[in-house]
Amino acid sequence: MENEHIRADGVEVTGYADMAQTYHVSSVPQTVVNETHVFVGAGPETMLLKHVQEAAADPKPAPAGGLIV
Repeated sequence: MENEHIRADGVEVTGYADMAQTYHVSSVPQTVVNETHVFVGAGPETMLLKHVQEAAADPKPAPAGGLIV
């Protein structure tokens, strides 16, 4: 799926401890959508799409203390 409004980055957090701490990574894979929605675990593309759609439908700003899970 390609869309000019969607960007995805993959990060190996073992080399980026500060990023792991920022996103409260405790197990991998962990996916963060719009800095507000988080899900953990591997799954099919349809699962990722479901989470992206949920984040788009519920665009809450991230709280000051961390992410919405």
